[in-house]
This record gives sequence, structure tokens and C-alpha cells, in this order.
Amino acid sequence: YLLSLSCWAFLCFLLEFLEEYFNGYAWKVIWIIICIWVACAVGNIESINRTFSLSRTIVFFPYVLMGKYFPTNIDLKKFRILGILIGGISLGVLIWLQPIIPVEFFYQADAYKTIGVEYGEIVRFLTYLIAIGFGFFLLVIMPKKRFAISKIGIHTLWIYIFHAPFVLILREIRFWENEFLYIAFLVAVVIMWFLYKGVQWREKLYRIV
Repeated sequence: YLLSLSCWAFLCFLLEFLEEYFNGYAWKVIWIIICIWVACAVGNIESINRTFSLSRTIVFFPYVLMGKYFPTNIDLKKFRILGILIGGISLGVLIWLQPIIPVEFFYQADAYKTIGVEYGEIVRFLTYLIAIGFGFFLLVIMPKKRFAISKIGIHTLWIYIFHAPFVLILREIRFWENEFLYIAFLVAVVIMWFLYKGVQWREKLYRIV
């Protein structure tokens, strides 16, 4: 993840340099479309895979660009009905795709042929549309009011980075598969709380040092 993050930062820096010559909102849309096209195409190259997380770096970069270029001065609340409708359509498409696509596809870490997905370019393009639909849905329903758990949001990067050891431990523990589903949410909340408090402790330690 950190290697991918470094690559994304470098690519964003490169695009900022190119914006001096190709400026404007239209060019930002063009860059996103080009990156999506490249991401859909590289799935046909088997050598672009989990090595150095190259596949994920390429496939997830369009999301980085969309976040970077998304305007912050738009009042999305007036699009609430449209956002809920688009979110429902995205959920319907995802449910339709679920029986025919292996879950490994959504890792975006391997070539189409490796995981046995036909018409991978079309499927990957659909996943972009689904993700954009869900993203728009979340933006229009997200409250502006702050809640008690809102402050946890500033530490989500650390929670994401350090969640891997917990996942590996849980994989090794032979839980009863069906029954564990009922406590999975509680386990996830406990892990997130533990990591959140750990990040707070880290900040206090830095102040002391």
C-alpha cells in the first residue's frame, strides 16, 4: 500500500506539472478516462499482477484522481434523491454480477485470465461505475453535523495500514464459519477501537519525546 501511495503521489505531481500545458476541467475528465482505459486494458497482461502491487497501483489510481479533482464547492444535498436512486442501481448491478464474478476479482491484484474472468475489461469498467455510484450515494447522504465518532475519521489511514496483522490472525483461527458471521461486526468494531486508541497513544508519545 505504501509503495502504491508513493507512486500515486508521484503521478499526481507529474499531472500537476502537465496541467500547466493542459489546464481546465475538461482535461481533468480526460485524464480520468485515460487512466480508467489503461486500468481496464492492463488486466489482459499476466505479468502485471501482485508483484510490487503493480496491478492495484494502476487500477486504483483513477479513484485517487477522482478524489483529487472532485470539486468541493458543490452542494450535494440537492441531489439526494438522484444519489439514492443511483446508489440503488449500483447495488442492483453488484447483486447481478455477484454470482458470476469471483470475489478475488475485486482485489484487482491479478490478471483476468489468472482468476478466470471473461470479458474482464467490461467487468472492470462496470466496477468503476458501481464504485462511482456508491461514492455519489455516500456523499449525498453524509451528514454535515459532527457526531461523537466523527473524530475517528482522521485516523482511518492508520487503521487501514495496521489492520493486516489482525486479519492474518483471524484467518489462522478456525472459527465456526456460519456462527462467526453474527459476531463479525462486533469483532471489527473492537479492532477499529483498539487501533484508534493505539494511534492516540502514538501521538501522545511523540509529544513526550
